[in-house]
Amino acid sequence: MLNHINLNLLRSLHVLLEECHVSRAADRLHITQSAVSRQLAQLRELCNDPLLVRDGNRLVPTPHALTMQDKLRSLLGEFDDLISNQPFDPKTCRQEFVISSSDYVAQYIMPDVVSQVVTQAPNIDITYRLWQPDFLARFNDTGIHLASTMLPREPENVSSVKIGEDRSVCLMRQGHPLNRFEALSCEQISAVSHLKVTGGGDKDAWWI
Repeated sequence: MLNHINLNLLRSLHVLLEECHVSRAADRLHITQSAVSRQLAQLRELCNDPLLVRDGNRLVPTPHALTMQDKLRSLLGEFDDLISNQPFDPKTCRQEFVISSSDYVAQYIMPDVVSQVVTQAPNIDITYRLWQPDFLARFNDTGIHLASTMLPREPENVSSVKIGEDRSVCLMRQGHPLNRFEALSCEQISAVSHLKVTGGGDKDAWWI
């Protein structure tokens, strides 16, 4: 039966079941949305199952598709292992990588990231998304490959590396009544008016 199957369809099915969205799957596969729709039609005929059915405004996998998903992931992993001994060449890599951070961090890292990618991997697409606090709880559904954010402890279920830390400071205008104190208590700070400055999506600052 394998002689009559386009193995690219299996890769497309894997991505479709992960995304449950035709246009997002097309973006990941670097093909048009109409091409993904045609592949889905072929897969439905091949599997004799609708695979993805509409539930309101979203697509959900059928029970048969869910039973296939783990086997498909394992099978594609084995295929990847077969060719993993080939050296990676960034100049020929064609893939989209999604990076997320606060806008404060992005202004420092993105120029360097883009300059390196343009030189070393000119066919790679870099997409930037402004980080939001709720992304962490649903990280696997965001499509983000690499993120930078501030957390009080190491997050579970994702690989992470601590790259630095900072500390809180108190800023005030010249001549502010609290400026005459060498040390401030929480009561003193909370008793005065504040101006809230929000930067990015993962941090807050207060000015008094």
